Amino acid sequence: MAECPHCAARVDARDRFCESCGSALSTGAGRLSSRSSDRTCRSCRATVGPDGYCDSCGRRCPVGRDRCELDLGGIAAATDLGHRRSRNEDAVAVGSVRAGRVAVVCDGVSSSPDADAAANVAADTAIDTLLRALDEGTRPDVATVAAFRAAARAVATLGRSTVTGDAPSCTFVSVVVGADLRVTVGWAGDSRAYWVDDALPGAPECLTVDDSLAGQLDAAGVDSTRLSLPPDAFGLTRWLGADAPTGDPHLATFSPSRTGAVVLCSDGLSRYLPSPAVLAQLTAVPTRTTAASAEAATASAPSAATAMTAARRLTTFALNAGGIDNIAVAVIPVAVDALSGDHPQTDPRGAPTDE
Repeated sequence: MAECPHCAARVDARDRFCESCGSALSTGAGRLSSRSSDRTCRSCRATVGPDGYCDSCGRRCPVGRDRCELDLGGIAAATDLGHRRSRNEDAVAVGSVRAGRVAVVCDGVSSSPDADAAANVAADTAIDTLLRALDEGTRPDVATVAAFRAAARAVATLGRSTVTGDAPSCTFVSVVVGADLRVTVGWAGDSRAYWVDDALPGAPECLTVDDSLAGQLDAAGVDSTRLSLPPDAFGLTRWLGADAPTGDPHLATFSPSRTGAVVLCSDGLSRYLPSPAVLAQLTAVPTRTTAASAEAATASAPSAATAMTAARRLTTFALNAGGIDNIAVAVIPVAVDALSGDHPQTDPRGAPTDE
């Protein structure tokens, strides 16, 4: 027997993941998530049971942490309660294995009950499935679909729709940056993924299409903000939950030809982005260490430092802009030596893009 390096629980030497905390155990692997490990009731300080309810006063306790930062060096994330919410219903998880780096962001649907539980269950289930699949040599696009399906099943078990409310629900977006630097994004809902190209700081590309009528119009080149759309035009058409439409996630894949970063976020950040240039400025991370590249990074982004710095900047930006919703963001820098003119290609219909 051995010990988990993350929680010190006893594990079998053949195990790839800790059964206690879910952390990856294989060499070179790591896993972090925003799920709270505090089992103390905030109201009466008694112990919280495994069902999330206090054993003494019966109050339901938040599943996720109000605020946290997750840093694995080559990938970082942050989440924050915001200024107006009573609990954080966003969740984020990051991980890495030899085959690549992984991040998942899930945003609980606020109109559904136990949205924080849905988001955290989805993020934890997806990150574990992705890491396990990649560690076993599964292709990133296949692993992404498997992770989405596993997360969808896990959220569906939380509850069914009732007369008084919907089932616990959340959105989903994930990214795998493989050892070969190929990027694979999967999503359902309106949590987003962006590609921020170091060589094109004014034009980050949104790799996802929001699952709503307004999102589809924007993707078609129609500015939905100039139209008098009814409120339900912004309502979700895809999500995870017992009452969610069936189907696999949308997929987008590409091999970046220039150095940059992938950013995942909930709409607690994306709603405040006035232009792509702002996202690029906040995300700027030097990912190459040659003297020439270091000098260029300093010239274009004097305060750039690490993926964690970028995640903090993005979270702080959303808070300073109003912070009316929960915020979750993950940043994965991608260092590419070859400089060519190719751009990311996406297929919002859900099929991987062949290159």
